[in-house]
Amino acid sequence: MGLVTAIIPAAGSGRRIGSSSYKQFIEIGRKPIVVHTLERFQQSSVIDEIVMVFPPDKVEEFSGRIAAYGFHKSIRFVAGGERRQDSVHQGFLSLNGQETDIVVIHDAVRPLVEANLIQQVVEKARLTGAAIAAIQAVDTIKEVSSQDVVVATLNRPALRQVQTPQAFAYPIFSEALQKAYADGYYGTDDSSLVERVGIQVTVVPGSPFNIKITTPADVRFAEFILRERG
Repeated sequence: MGLVTAIIPAAGSGRRIGSSSYKQFIEIGRKPIVVHTLERFQQSSVIDEIVMVFPPDKVEEFSGRIAAYGFHKSIRFVAGGERRQDSVHQGFLSLNGQETDIVVIHDAVRPLVEANLIQQVVEKARLTGAAIAAIQAVDTIKEVSSQDVVVATLNRPALRQVQTPQAFAYPIFSEALQKAYADGYYGTDDSSLVERVGIQVTVVPGSPFNIKITTPADVRFAEFILRERG
């Protein structure tokens, strides 16, 4: 079997979290968020190599900060693009298609992901070509118009809140990216690109702890979970 490569886009800023620095380097549990995330992928037996995607003007600085932690797996540092999808694309372009079988994409600011979830998503992608982590929607979800009027109440049992990791066979994701850029399409997640080329995406049960850190409340929650995990 070929390589399983994780692409971790980390080119976002800290505007929504209210930080003047890049949110992936906000510290929780005495380490930057992105370091916790990298530790999970370093510890995963199914991940062979990692591609970190940083803001173009921060690649040298941020890669030096990561190198200081002495990770043992191969980590390649790549300059990102204007939007998240562009950064994922830049990371993907750095891969060797003759060597990589499975591409795993994970948000840099989901530091609480567990090794078993990474493994389950990768194994499912090997079987089906495309797999994502997602959890059952808990709250009632309503579709609302631009005038803030309820249009419809959606069928909650059929709804899922999508997470990362998401994993795809290399040829499938390559085709999906090519079509997206040919059509000028930007998806809200990576699997939406794959859906557009007619590939069924399989869902693996995610975790309510696998949160994306976006707000100050998320930081406090993540710190609490890390303390509980010891």
